[in-house]
This record gives sequence, structure tokens and C-alpha cells, in this order.
Amino acid sequence: MTPKQIAEKWFDELWNRKYSDYILEVTSPDVVAHFETIVTDGAFAEKVGQHAIVEFHQNILNSFPAIKCSVINSLGDDNDACILWEVEATPDGAKTAFKFRGMTWFHFEDGKIVEGWDAWNEGGVMNALNA
Repeated sequence: MTPKQIAEKWFDELWNRKYSDYILEVTSPDVVAHFETIVTDGAFAEKVGQHAIVEFHQNILNSFPAIKCSVINSLGDDNDACILWEVEATPDGAKTAFKFRGMTWFHFEDGKIVEGWDAWNEGGVMNALNA
């Protein structure tokens, strides 16, 4: 599969099918995921290693058991893929779903994801959760 195909499948496998093992199948063991969240001293949050990303994935699924992700658009070349996506999610214990969009950039080496960057409307999500 091409990087673009692997990246598109990522969203279906992880969020729609809730299949965490896809992370182990398509990433390098020392994969790095960067998030736009600033955690301390202006540093951005990141997760290093497959198991840290699996744990993050499980935490999101626990918080949003009803989640559906759609790929809106994508592009890719031999080493990179970028996906524009939209999520509809219902927080655990809530009756009302909300939507938000984001983009994820994946970088590949030897057919595996080695690094990724997420940017999404985190402020909108927080507002929806606090409403």
C-alpha cells in the first residue's frame, strides 16, 4: 500500500473499527506522534513509541465510546501523507454528539509511519465538553 492508502486506512481502523493493533502493524517501534497541545514551558505534547500511541488511542476511545471518523481529503507521495478528517463523537455518558475537524501529517520510512503531527480544533472540543 502507498503512504496515502495506509494513512486513510488508519482513520477507519483506529476510530471506526477501534482496532488498536493497526498501530503496531503500520508504525515503527520508535514512532513519534506530535500534538498541538502545549504541556509545559511552551513545549508541545508528544508520544514516543507504539505502546504510548496505543495507550493514547485507548484513552480516547474510553472517553468517546461513540466515535465516527470520516476522511474528507488526502494527499500523499512516496514518504508522506496528509489527511483532512472529521470526527463525530459522543462523550461517555452524554446523549449529544458533536463534530470537529483536524489534519494529520504522517511521515514514512521503509513503508512504516515513523512520525506524525496532529492539528485539530482542541478548543472547540473543550467548549463542547464544558457546554
